[in-house]
Amino acid sequence: SPLPATLFPHSLSLSQTSASSTVFKVVSERNGVTMAMRRFDGVKATRDQVERSVKQWEQATHPNIIMLHGAWIHQRALFFTHEYFPGAQTLHERYLTRRVPVPEPTLWAYICQLVTALRAIHALGLACRVVHPLRVLWTSQNRIRINCVGVIDVLEAESAKSVEEAQREDIYNLGRLILALAIRMPVNSLDRFGLAEALDSTRAHYTTEVVNLTAMSTCLSC
Repeated sequence: SPLPATLFPHSLSLSQTSASSTVFKVVSERNGVTMAMRRFDGVKATRDQVERSVKQWEQATHPNIIMLHGAWIHQRALFFTHEYFPGAQTLHERYLTRRVPVPEPTLWAYICQLVTALRAIHALGLACRVVHPLRVLWTSQNRIRINCVGVIDVLEAESAKSVEEAQREDIYNLGRLILALAIRMPVNSLDRFGLAEALDSTRAHYTTEVVNLTAMSTCLSC
């Protein structure tokens, strides 16, 4: 059955391809496991690219990464299956759409979870590419998990961007995610608001440690 667009937005906006998708809740006939399946139509991808992404990401077993179960091409459509977490919300939905403040202890808990997940991903020679409030799910008791890993690896397989550059973007986007939660503003509004102004607003509600970490991540100085 189709899953809510608020949980799995149809446009994978972080991809330069602006590819649209439909997401379904499915049950495996093989083992009865419930999964989230994302379908892309009209995307150029090869079986080698898909198989390479699955092989790379099957190594990324971490409590804050939603596992990529599989990916394949069928009748010119591209499919991905990931772990399914009932009742999950994106950070964007949980905090930004309703402008709900994030207490500092909770924000630090999120930072620690994302940092450890990114360290695990980068240690494998991979880049996350989906550090964004629309791609990070709150699943329970302030446990968050990065969703949609492996998807952009396939959608942008022909990109000239190096892994090292994409890893640096992960850190930059982590800083922007922290800023977005701190000032309760969607990430795509930060550029209009201004990163320096966002840091000043963060400084009014959070400790210097939060501000300094965010400034370092976004390559700004306080």
